[in-house]
Amino acid sequence: MYRAEIARALNAAENEGWPSSQRWKEAAVESQTAQDESPNDVMVRYGITRVTVDYFHYRNFRYTNAQDAITQARLEEDFRARSGENAYCTDSGK
Repeated sequence: MYRAEIARALNAAENEGWPSSQRWKEAAVESQTAQDESPNDVMVRYGITRVTVDYFHYRNFRYTNAQDAITQARLEEDFRARSGENAYCTDSGK
């Protein structure tokens, strides 16, 4: 997909004398050969694990911690009470 761009970047790095450019080329070749493997096989080989994450959405924000979402909602509620607003603000802030 981006092989041409990667190759140009690696050649530029090599021309500038970057010591790791050869390793990046090797990694690119390894990546190419790994395309025949399923993603799960590659994950097992490298010890990569998948973790399910719960997200808590409040307005336009996404939190990974429910307490953070609740805190934000309460802060906004307090702000509205102090400013005299009775209704919740829309996501656009209008």
